[in-house]
Amino acid sequence: MQAGAFAHPEFEAYPDYVDIYSSNTIIHSMGNEVEPKSRFLPSKWERMKVMKIMKGIKEGRIKIDQEPEKKPDVYQMWFDDDQAQTRKGPAHVQAPKMPLPGHIESYNPPDEYLFTKEERRAWEEAEPEDRETNFIPKKFKSLREVCGYSGFVRERFERCLDLYLAPRVNKRKLNIDPESLVPELPKPQDLRPFPNTLALVFNGHTGRIRSLAVDPYGQYVASGSDDFTVRIWELETARCLQVCNVGAVVHKLSWNPNKDHQLLAVAAAKKVFIIATGTGSVDQTELTNALVGDADDSIKTSSDDSAEGDVQVVDEDEATVEADALKKKVPVTWRFYSGTKDKHKSKKAAERPWLERRVGTGIRVVLHHTSDVKDVAWHYKGDYLSTVAPGAGSSAVLIHQISKRKTQNPFQKSVGQVQCVLFHPSKPFFFHATQRHVRVYNLVKQSIVKKLSSGVKWISSMAVHPNGDHLLVGSYDRRLCWFDLDLSSRPFKTLKYHEKAVRDVSYHAKYPLMASASDDGTIHIFHAMVYSYVLTWLN
Repeated sequence: MQAGAFAHPEFEAYPDYVDIYSSNTIIHSMGNEVEPKSRFLPSKWERMKVMKIMKGIKEGRIKIDQEPEKKPDVYQMWFDDDQAQTRKGPAHVQAPKMPLPGHIESYNPPDEYLFTKEERRAWEEAEPEDRETNFIPKKFKSLREVCGYSGFVRERFERCLDLYLAPRVNKRKLNIDPESLVPELPKPQDLRPFPNTLALVFNGHTGRIRSLAVDPYGQYVASGSDDFTVRIWELETARCLQVCNVGAVVHKLSWNPNKDHQLLAVAAAKKVFIIATGTGSVDQTELTNALVGDADDSIKTSSDDSAEGDVQVVDEDEATVEADALKKKVPVTWRFYSGTKDKHKSKKAAERPWLERRVGTGIRVVLHHTSDVKDVAWHYKGDYLSTVAPGAGSSAVLIHQISKRKTQNPFQKSVGQVQCVLFHPSKPFFFHATQRHVRVYNLVKQSIVKKLSSGVKWISSMAVHPNGDHLLVGSYDRRLCWFDLDLSSRPFKTLKYHEKAVRDVSYHAKYPLMASASDDGTIHIFHAMVYSYVLTWLN
């Protein structure tokens, strides 16, 4: 083989080629026999076979258009099956790469990566899964002094476990510009008018102010304080017009939304005071007096003019009122007052015509409850008033009709600790807020319409939009929930900008603004445009 020869000396590697066929092409046939006649006639046996098939088709034994029977697509999982081999499995997912070592894994790490005695003790006492690193960094002078790594086998074993036990998922990266996700906010100057500077300071209260209420015209504001007084101010001049002492801490104020009725509801201790403010015209004063009316058992009160305003005190024996309530078995006792009567009206009417508007002002009605009243809310027509006394049990929520002097209990059973209530501005709906939920009731059908889940721990206040389709809920856990009543029972938006509890929320009656006040000493004003979907669709 090394010499390039064959083992047998007579073997011929390249024999002569012998052409079996002639190199000359033959154009005529090799034989000259005559073809038999049977080759040109139809076959008798083929005819018999065709007739047999036709007879089977007519009898139905042979079916030509029958679809083949579908067999189940099964295969043997643990045996050598061709179908199992051809079956496609899931797409291959590349295993994640191991993280690259850092400076702490170096044989000569910097000194800040080495453990101190306290860090080493904490590392040894911690659980293995709670340790930041699974080794203690050491420092060597040279690479030759580095000994074998004792945790190498364990790390390889855990790596193998992760490779064949942990599921893998392909994550598709989206090439999206982060700036495109940020909404385009309008410029602040385009959102004017909104308050931005301190204009007036109202001085007069000696205690903490707990509640504020603005009249429907936006000309006057009422404030209630811990000094047992309710003051009515003029917004443009910050002048105190009236002072009313209710004898207890004021928890809530609410101005009558009807512009013809100049009434202010005050919740203090177990009483609800309905005060005639006298801030309207002569006609409005007459309508207010007609609504409140004069009772036979009304108590006459009067006050003299002074420099700081009118001070009226109502002090009635609570034990007597509660005894009367227990005898009659009613949750509320009504008391009526005649209001302010000016002694010099007839003499000085020509000099001071504004005295006519003050006749009958002051405290006109007092509702004595069995528990402390925390919240009051007026109906948009101005005749109904709802009160919330959380400690009254099944009588926690009551609805009072001022014109007929009647009290109704819409809920015979308690559904939780009531926080606040509201009337719908245009529909016969009633918002009933407990610690975590807001229930919407239909007062005409006497049924529940919707139950709103706020997702907060404790609701503090709520406000309804003037169009009635949106609800704002504040909570003590710093959240502000915005509900779209036509969209869902979950909050449309949840804002968490305050650092402490949210005490009160409100919508602006005219402008697209909403505000929230918190215990952190800040008031946040948001631009909240609410569109009318029906009008948008019609236009």
